[in-house]
Amino acid sequence: MSLNDAVKIMRVSPAVKILLTIVREGEEAPLKLPITRDIIKVKRREKRGWLEKGLWLLRISVFNREQGTV
Repeated sequence: MSLNDAVKIMRVSPAVKILLTIVREGEEAPLKLPITRDIIKVKRREKRGWLEKGLWLLRISVFNREQGTV
């Protein structure tokens, strides 16, 4: 299964519990992790200011289409 296929399966409504099964090379049995889907809100952080005459700094740490969605 590709990563994109796995993500599509895991994209369910918030608060839905899913069981994530991970198979690792060299391990005897798959690792089973129960997780709960949720929305993670990330605050946008910016830093800006003049570095020197004629040079402006703008740093954006989060850049996505829909702020705060997973």
